[in-house]
Amino acid sequence: MKEYFASLKPRERMFLVTGAIFLVLAFLYWIIWEPFSKSVDSMKLTVVQQQSTLSEMKKMATEFTELRKKSLPSQKNTQGQSLLTLIDSSAKNRKLGPALKRVEPVGDSKVRVRLDKADFNDMVRWLGYLEQNYGILATSITIDTQSLSGRVNARLVMEGL
Repeated sequence: MKEYFASLKPRERMFLVTGAIFLVLAFLYWIIWEPFSKSVDSMKLTVVQQQSTLSEMKKMATEFTELRKKSLPSQKNTQGQSLLTLIDSSAKNRKLGPALKRVEPVGDSKVRVRLDKADFNDMVRWLGYLEQNYGILATSITIDTQSLSGRVNARLVMEGL
């Protein structure tokens, strides 16, 4: 190979070297730079799409929060009653009076409730009533079944919204 290269005229050698350099540069461009450039462009497009999706999701989250506030009654519907009093009186009015064993505050906006041998269906109706009419949700529920059919022991943490 060296003998062949040495046997060429200087002009032919220059042409051959220039062609080899061009081929190496073209190879580097198509194998390295072009895929890298396309990858960067693709990532830029993905970022733009994700930013658009993020802004839409933020907008929907704001709308959801507003709709949630509108759909749940505010605590003003409690007619001045504390969360503790409201839960106690509503449980007694909803056939859960004998099962209600303990109602104690947990901070400013939560109440811990213990029911023993409560009718499960009455308890579920009571929880729905509290959520619909007062915006009070059970944030934690532990239920143990009893030997009597349909009766449960329950420990709940209730929170006013």
